[in-house]
Amino acid sequence: MELSEIREKIDAVDQKLLPLLLERMHLAEEVAYIKKEKGLPIYNAQREREILDRISREAGDYDEYAKKFFLNLFELSRSRQNQLMFADMQNTDQEKVKKRINIVLIGMPGSGKTTMGEAVAAEMERPFYDTDHMITWNTGMEILEIFDKYGEAAFREMETKAVREAAKHTGAVIAVGGGAPLREENRMLLRPNAWVCLLERPVHLLERTGRPLSLSIEVLEKMEAERSSCYHSFADAFVSNTDTIKACVEKIIKAFP
Repeated sequence: MELSEIREKIDAVDQKLLPLLLERMHLAEEVAYIKKEKGLPIYNAQREREILDRISREAGDYDEYAKKFFLNLFELSRSRQNQLMFADMQNTDQEKVKKRINIVLIGMPGSGKTTMGEAVAAEMERPFYDTDHMITWNTGMEILEIFDKYGEAAFREMETKAVREAAKHTGAVIAVGGGAPLREENRMLLRPNAWVCLLERPVHLLERTGRPLSLSIEVLEKMEAERSSCYHSFADAFVSNTDTIKACVEKIIKAFP
């Protein structure tokens, strides 16, 4: 089969996929209205696990690809449901809900999550939690020390523990480490009560000091390419951090629904 013929077949498959995606999103919207009416949470961990288990059984050699595809689909559905469930509330109810939702900042290492998180928390009079700082406080060690002594795998376990603790709070601003959203468990811990904002900053402007994985511009460019899809599928909003702290804080607060 010629390349052009294969591409025609791929195009034909894509043409079938788009209407199915739109139909699924419409159904997710209907679910959102029912959940809102009955006071049900957006996130249903058991249902998602059941779907992923079925996908794993049916996808064969494409198991991992299929699960990643559906995880992204879940994120899109939850994001849309989140918009709909909070969009048309009365002002009083909306304010009550907003005050309980955590503002979670994600992004590349050195993108300004801690700085902006602290500033947003101060401006909105919310408590602030930084998972890297929580790890440092709990262990008495700097992040670099943990990587050097125990390795990245051990650090990721500590990070998930910190995410779990931070996610228990309501009405907070939470800054998570650059690698935290890559782990499905972390996303599931944060998502039920979170509005997630991705801080975007050009690679050459990222702060590299004290960050164990930010070894060079080339390493960061590769890291950004690998993480971008996960960041964007998890985030509810995207804010460019290339201006002053004050300007960036204003953009984050304005984007918060």
